[in-house]
Amino acid sequence: MILKIKYLFANVILGIMGWRVEYRCKKENIGVCRRQKKYITFGEPHTHILDFFYMILFIWYYRIENYNFLVNSKYFYPIIGRILTYMGAIGVDKKKSGDNLVKKIVKKFQTNESFILLISPSGKRKWGDKWYSGFYYISLEANVPLIPSYIDYERKRFGYFDPIIMQGEPSEDMKKLRDLYKDIHGIVRKNESVIRIKEEDI
Repeated sequence: MILKIKYLFANVILGIMGWRVEYRCKKENIGVCRRQKKYITFGEPHTHILDFFYMILFIWYYRIENYNFLVNSKYFYPIIGRILTYMGAIGVDKKKSGDNLVKKIVKKFQTNESFILLISPSGKRKWGDKWYSGFYYISLEANVPLIPSYIDYERKRFGYFDPIIMQGEPSEDMKKLRDLYKDIHGIVRKNESVIRIKEEDI
């Protein structure tokens, strides 16, 4: 019942604002974000604070359950923290993240029957010369696919691509993502980070 209410709310709000869903995936993968129990998804480009709210509407529109997302632990104030936790937020201490965070998330994938991670690999709303590679290692170590989602502000379209299995070849794996997002643009185009990870230089 709650899922249906969220879907109706998201459908109405997105419709009023002129947004339309589109499918850039194979026919058999339409609805895969609901059928698949474990995967990583991310909304890129991440260029504005409003991206978070749009992605929540995206999740509600597709009636996805058991989703989780990462939030800086400094935002977990007494009341707001409870709301964030209820929504699926996982607090992250950026000063102590890195390998420990990857291991923590991998363990959640391994110990839960259903676990979906929503993440923004660009890591910030400002331009950057690369993405953080945590999502890459999580995908490899937990053996879960990526289902890249997007919100294209220029065309007011949102959707997702076919699932991708990381092969452990950084340059080849990231090229797939660069090809997918080459014509997708955020609210502030100059803030779009370069789609690459440091491991491509090794």
